[in-house]
Amino acid sequence: MERHQPSSMNPEVLRLRRQSAQRKFRKRLRQVRLLWTVAGLLLIALVVEGLIALCFSPRFWIYRLQVTGVETLTPDEVIALTKLPAHMNYYRASLGAIAGRVRAHPRVREATVRRGPVGTLLIDVHERQAVYRLGDSRPPWYLDADGALFTRSLAPSPPVPTAEGIALPATAKPGKRFKAKEAEKVLACLRALQDTDARDTSIQIARIILNPANGGMTLVLRQGTKLLMGRPEYLTAKAWQIHKMIIAASAKGYSLEQIDYIDVHVITSPTDIG
Repeated sequence: MERHQPSSMNPEVLRLRRQSAQRKFRKRLRQVRLLWTVAGLLLIALVVEGLIALCFSPRFWIYRLQVTGVETLTPDEVIALTKLPAHMNYYRASLGAIAGRVRAHPRVREATVRRGPVGTLLIDVHERQAVYRLGDSRPPWYLDADGALFTRSLAPSPPVPTAEGIALPATAKPGKRFKAKEAEKVLACLRALQDTDARDTSIQIARIILNPANGGMTLVLRQGTKLLMGRPEYLTAKAWQIHKMIIAASAKGYSLEQIDYIDVHVITSPTDIG
């Protein structure tokens, strides 16, 4: 049987077929690139539209300010302090700037602002807590634990001691630290008494009397007992001695109402405790 050998294809035909295949490939490639370009433009348009909606749509305005932590200030007063313009965008609002405006109030020690649900800002306020009052001036001036001056419309509860003998300069500004040495010594004395746990002996100070002549300090308890502190030095040692003496008197059946005074001004070193 005769076998037929396949004849080789004409080179010109092969060239034409290759060119046709290349043209088809380039055409499909252009179509794919066009589709990707259109898809990219549509995606960019969607992103831009979304950003415009986030920045300018009324749906993302701030509609509510929720205030917590106030004591003497009212939520309306805190909201007024924010100075938030109408139609402020929820995402574009500067939380640090808002907190700074609230913190600028003399009675505010710290303020934080957080984003809540969309359209709501959460404002947490920590007001200054009075440690003692400066004299009997009107309106009353108080100092907090940082030594900052402030006033408040309501008297603190429980009441704080009143310091006598500290001059308040006419240039004093609320919210600023009062740098008088006498004021700092009173804070140090109260801190020393607190650090020795006043709860065990029920020390409740009503008045703090400073003697400008000799620098002496006398504390008057609400029970009437006087604590003769002398010069405001070695306060921790003096505070411990006061507690020891009150506990010893209590063990003998004496209450603070029966004690006229406790004299610790003789302590002249940190270890001089009887």
